[in-house]
Amino acid sequence: MADKDRFLEEEESPAQGDEAEVGKRVGLFPSLLLKILKWVAIVIAFILLTVLVTVLMWRALVGNSTAISNVPAAPEDIIAAPMNLIYFKNVGQIRGQTSDVPPASFIASIELGYDAGNNSLTAEINEKASLIHNRVLIYLSKKSWSELHPKNAEKLQNELEREINRLLRTGKIQQVIFDELQAIGS
Repeated sequence: MADKDRFLEEEESPAQGDEAEVGKRVGLFPSLLLKILKWVAIVIAFILLTVLVTVLMWRALVGNSTAISNVPAAPEDIIAAPMNLIYFKNVGQIRGQTSDVPPASFIASIELGYDAGNNSLTAEINEKASLIHNRVLIYLSKKSWSELHPKNAEKLQNELEREINRLLRTGKIQQVIFDELQAIGS
């Protein structure tokens, strides 16, 4: 009798399996299609999210900035510039925050123009490069975001020239040039 029960169970099992198999075959195409559509939707969502984050970061970092960077000099500036100057370029990049509430960030790089024949001034500027960097940082940190706008660059250069000359004893610089000036934020 046990053999008979086992035989009946085996006959019932395939019948249940056939129904399940038929259900799988009928549902196979739609479930495959749904899986494909699900992955396509995930990939599209990922691409959209990546583009959105990139655009937002770009606007946050660059969208609100004003910049002077490698701006060619006007013809009158070239004529007025003394030709016998050498330029000290090792002040370094200056990064800080403005006096605004909330503060904006700024980045600046300068070159100092001085008389080519003054070797003692060359040595002094090299020795005081860190002090010059600090003086420029403090000076620019006292300015507001609007004061660091490119339209004020010439005024800032003249004021920085006076500030830096207060540090020097063996001679005076004759020109300050911005390689870079950016006020970011606000």
